[in-house]
Amino acid sequence: MKQIFFLCAMVSAGIALAAQQGDGFPGTLVEIGVDADAWALGMIGRRDDNVTRRLPQGTRVLGEITHLRGEINDVIEDITRIRHGGNLYNVRTRDLVPAGGGRLSRDWITAPNTQWDWFTAPDARRRWVASYFLDVLQSQDRDTFWRYEQPWMDRETAMIMASEPMGGSWFTSVWSSEFESLFFFDAVVFIGGFSGSVFFITDIIPFSAGYRITMANQSFFTADWLYISALPFPLWSERQSFDLIFIPDGDFMDVYLDSLGSHFATFAKVDAAVLEELGELARTNTVDLSRITAWPRRADGSMDFPPPGGVTLAFRASHRTTARLHVRESSTTAANIVTTLDLGAEVQILETGSMETIGGVTAPWVRVQDANGYTGWSFAGFLEAVQLTVQAVEPAEAPTAATVIAVEQTVPVSQSDTTGSMPPWGLLAIIGGAIAAGGAVLVVVRRRK
Repeated sequence: MKQIFFLCAMVSAGIALAAQQGDGFPGTLVEIGVDADAWALGMIGRRDDNVTRRLPQGTRVLGEITHLRGEINDVIEDITRIRHGGNLYNVRTRDLVPAGGGRLSRDWITAPNTQWDWFTAPDARRRWVASYFLDVLQSQDRDTFWRYEQPWMDRETAMIMASEPMGGSWFTSVWSSEFESLFFFDAVVFIGGFSGSVFFITDIIPFSAGYRITMANQSFFTADWLYISALPFPLWSERQSFDLIFIPDGDFMDVYLDSLGSHFATFAKVDAAVLEELGELARTNTVDLSRITAWPRRADGSMDFPPPGGVTLAFRASHRTTARLHVRESSTTAANIVTTLDLGAEVQILETGSMETIGGVTAPWVRVQDANGYTGWSFAGFLEAVQLTVQAVEPAEAPTAATVIAVEQTVPVSQSDTTGSMPPWGLLAIIGGAIAAGGAVLVVVRRRK
């Protein structure tokens, strides 16, 4: 694995040096959501028996590095670096919540996929990707990646060539997990394509159609001179915080910057087969379309990008409904509704989940697909088995233009206090510390989520 994080090490050293100077790097105010373990910096192979201290629920701390990767009790976990009482610690990212208030629904929390948990992650079949990756897959030509991610790929290719002068290519070493483009923790969000960024969440405001989320624009990598992205993030020099509005629509997530009049990005939820074929396309410029049987649709059945010509959205009816039945994004009655099935509608069960008792009926939740191509979770207590039949579902035509979603009420305005964002001289302290600690090597191999 080519994970040579020289620059990351330099940045970490610079942050540590800056932090020793008191309030030179104030970070972003976040809160401990549950009684949490905290490890001192530099502790290798963090374990329960060498926890530095316990931080009680409700403790307010300063978040400094949003998202790292490390081992805790021999398990790869997501780690955030915080400062509390003048000391730096590492904590599990999932143990943090925003200090400004507001919480995301549990079905929005999507721990990132990695090469380590690809087949064991609870939701390995369904991940958010930048919607333009569907266009790349539809083209069946990996050169289409350059249309959307050229600045990032140019830099990655140059760095790979610099470290491997005899050859090497970004394409040959890409992991399928690297296409995952949007995931949420309670207090941290990753958003972007290959060149995404990770931000602390300072405030969450729910409304009828989704969430308005305020993020601190403090990451070292959002410094103007380092920043490369396919998405129009505000530059750090312009804004130290910004709001994104997230509105789900079937298998899609539309994102807006500050208001519904400023579209920012669209993401699509795909299964493991799509992610794996994207990786295969990048590595070999070939794709096995026969493995893809599901394609993202909006709530009205439309698709932003049509599926490739070789994709047949297969449907095999195994059950029918015994009552009108909701199909939801996840296996809970609190999850968003994808579609509603009429009495007698036929579905195919794709996966069986946990048991639950609803209305006096005990049955599992099941992930289903209906004859129109909608997929989601339904309560199996209102399904009965039928004799298997086979029929094909024709792909719907792509809409001629993107549709702006109308919401029933005005999107709320964030009231979050952003005074905890990093000041310009804090960034200079980091850079100075990094230079003093690390030397001049600036080799970065692409991010690993």
